[in-house]
Amino acid sequence: MRALLPLIIFTVACSASDKVADDASSGDSGMLASERCLDEPMALTMGTGEHQFKPLVPGGRIEVIHGTQDGHHILGSLRIQNITDVAMIRYTITTSATGKRISDQIYRIRLTEYEEGGDCAWQALGLYAYLGRIDPDTATFLMEQNVMEMTVTNTAGEFASTSIEIYPFVESVDHGSDTADPRGE
Repeated sequence: MRALLPLIIFTVACSASDKVADDASSGDSGMLASERCLDEPMALTMGTGEHQFKPLVPGGRIEVIHGTQDGHHILGSLRIQNITDVAMIRYTITTSATGKRISDQIYRIRLTEYEEGGDCAWQALGLYAYLGRIDPDTATFLMEQNVMEMTVTNTAGEFASTSIEIYPFVESVDHGSDTADPRGE
């Protein structure tokens, strides 16, 4: 077994160096695809959606979701051009009238492919802007102008930001007759 170990190490080392030589001879001067993705400035497109990207319209409405653990959040999604598959994203929402930041999260995530965007195009879907538990009757930011902003930092430490004006709303829930006695009486 000990005699095989140097042979295995030699084989793996040769395979790795052959790969580098193949990349260098392919005409890209040895530049890795991930390095090429960082050559151009990042381009960002903000949206919403948990499983599928939905573009946002400046000054449009966006739903505040009442979560299963009784908290509230706003879903944000982002498409990024000219980036590798890992990024840090700071996602904030600030009320325009008061300047009060109502949500501030930082994500370090592996992005998902955005095939229609071509090479170096990735996306982050379903990021939560946590709002805590709110009372829709007293939450002053609802139906008011807010700024949703995302700042992306790539693996090289470069960053880009995008923002959009939004008007958050809560969908009213009609309880109907669901307050009846659970025993049916």
